[in-house]
Amino acid sequence: MAIMTLDVLMDNTPIVYRTYNDAIGYRLVSVSTDEKKYVHEWKFLVGDYTCKLQFKVAQGKGQVVRDGKTVYSLSNTSVAVSCSCKAYFFYNFPYNKKAGCDCSPPRLKPYKKTTDRPEFNILRLPSLCKHLFYLVNELYVDRILAESINKRLNSIYLAG
Repeated sequence: MAIMTLDVLMDNTPIVYRTYNDAIGYRLVSVSTDEKKYVHEWKFLVGDYTCKLQFKVAQGKGQVVRDGKTVYSLSNTSVAVSCSCKAYFFYNFPYNKKAGCDCSPPRLKPYKKTTDRPEFNILRLPSLCKHLFYLVNELYVDRILAESINKRLNSIYLAG
């Protein structure tokens, strides 16, 4: 299985999720590290929802040191994500779980679609909800992530 990175998840995110009210903001709740597994987990509050980013760093790969701080690369660091919103559960969770890039707690029961409403994630690719999309954008603006998501997205559109 290929590693799932933030740039791949951002590229797969449907257009409908790429907007969010900037006034809500985000707040870092906790940071944990498992040195044996090379996993760094950040937990944030974005509005009323809990979002998690789990970076799986293989002995220094995917990290960049800038101004004495370690920042993570969007294109080289394997990541797992989760959000407590319903949109993530219904539209992102199944495909992220299948791709191995979900770090949600175990669900009580599996979800099976029972309506004929169209899906936002038509291609059924692993992606981000609007809260995670906003959070990753803000982490770049605050110089915590190494590359610009907008620069990354523009390079895709300009190349295509």
